[in-house]
Amino acid sequence: MTVATTNGPQNNLGWTTAKLQDVCDIIRGVSFSKDKKIHNLKTGYIGCLRTTNIQNKIEWDDLWYIPREVVKHDRQILQKYDILISSANSIELVGKVAQICDQPILSTLGAFISAIRVKKEINPKFVYFQLSSSKIRQELRGGASTTTNISNISTFSIGNLKLAIAPLSEQARIVSKIEALFSFLDEGTESLRKVQAQLKRYLQAVLKYAFEGKLTEEWRKTQKEKVESASELLRWIDSHQRKQGILSENIDNSNFAGFPKLPETWAWTSMGKLLVDARYGTSQKSFSKPEGSPVLRIPNIVKGRLDLRSLKYTQLKNDEIKRLSVKMGDILVVRTNGSLDLVGRAAAIDELKEDFVFASYLIRLRPIFSENLPKYLNMFLSSETGRQTILEKARTTAGQFNVNLATLRSIPIPLPPLVEQAEIMKIIELIFSVTDKTEEIINKQIAISERLRQSILKDAFAGQLVPQDPNDESAAKLLEIIKADRYNNGKFKMNNQVELSGYVK
Repeated sequence: MTVATTNGPQNNLGWTTAKLQDVCDIIRGVSFSKDKKIHNLKTGYIGCLRTTNIQNKIEWDDLWYIPREVVKHDRQILQKYDILISSANSIELVGKVAQICDQPILSTLGAFISAIRVKKEINPKFVYFQLSSSKIRQELRGGASTTTNISNISTFSIGNLKLAIAPLSEQARIVSKIEALFSFLDEGTESLRKVQAQLKRYLQAVLKYAFEGKLTEEWRKTQKEKVESASELLRWIDSHQRKQGILSENIDNSNFAGFPKLPETWAWTSMGKLLVDARYGTSQKSFSKPEGSPVLRIPNIVKGRLDLRSLKYTQLKNDEIKRLSVKMGDILVVRTNGSLDLVGRAAAIDELKEDFVFASYLIRLRPIFSENLPKYLNMFLSSETGRQTILEKARTTAGQFNVNLATLRSIPIPLPPLVEQAEIMKIIELIFSVTDKTEEIINKQIAISERLRQSILKDAFAGQLVPQDPNDESAAKLLEIIKADRYNNGKFKMNNQVELSGYVK
């Protein structure tokens, strides 16, 4: 029996520390030209994992495939229990890790990720959980080189990470305990996620009822003699636009043949009929330095509202600022993006304290009324009906999805009377305020769960999660074996083989 050492974290029995490169091999991903990748597997190709596949676990649903011949070294073929690390990504995501627990397809890794292959003398899950800790993530981010959008972690930085190494038997006990505790937390988080999904379905059902007239059905029964119909409203809009010299769009009711029947006082119309202006934004380059006019961009359109936490600025002439400024009642719509989910997203503008302009990837819609109608139209664009209409009309060019002004102006709108629009928005906003608070509570609980995970990991690698056994062979002995194995080409084998949790030596 080897005498246990006590030179590890907080003098834990038999623990020691080691650089990651002393107990793992670090394998960089393969580089290849864009024309090599395909999206459907065929003979002679293998899967290629990239940063987007590194989530809480490896996501295998969205793979690229590249020719097998591109992989120059056999070590770049991924193995079970390899740990993948995002080595080039945004500062928030760089250093994120996931472990290959199953491998449905022969795969390699792209250039923006690295594989950490743990030596056979160490439990690979023990290393994976340690790399998942916030302490390690912070160390990696601290050593990353960061440009405008991308942070990079070098092989040197990864290799020089200091890991706490426990005796092999204790590693297995720690892994088993972490998995049991995480399983309990996963069940709670999954329940919360289900509630979130139910809330989204409920809100979409509310919006569907709203734009079918069912949400205000009882209200209409009490307002029969008080409400001016939508048809009267559309006639007023025609008259008003003629007086203002605005070209009013002609509505051909045959275009709405076969559309769902609306309440008697409602009418089908087009988006363009309800606008006094619609235009694209500026393509002038913007900068983070707060000089000039703040520019609203795609990241500022969040859940139907403006999010002003990430602003950029540009220099425009006064006439351009006047032409491209936004004001209360305007609606901004995402017109082009590589993600179909983002195209058509909209936000209604509340009062702004300064002159904002908007970028060319957005379209500004200016409804004829600044109260209720903008919120109503924004909610419609956010509904499943509105989203489906936009998605059906979106076109692709060079990998980008697009909607243009003509498309947005042609979108059919179920139009209620003005006073009913106000009633609809009052009900929707009340429901949304309740669900927003519920969502906030759920997010707080999920955040608490994540903090608990990190607390568990902290205790685990401080040697405080499971009991220690003085009879365990020390971690220092493991390092001696690894070192000898490197010098002797695998001649040294462990005398005491240990069956790990889900991993057999």
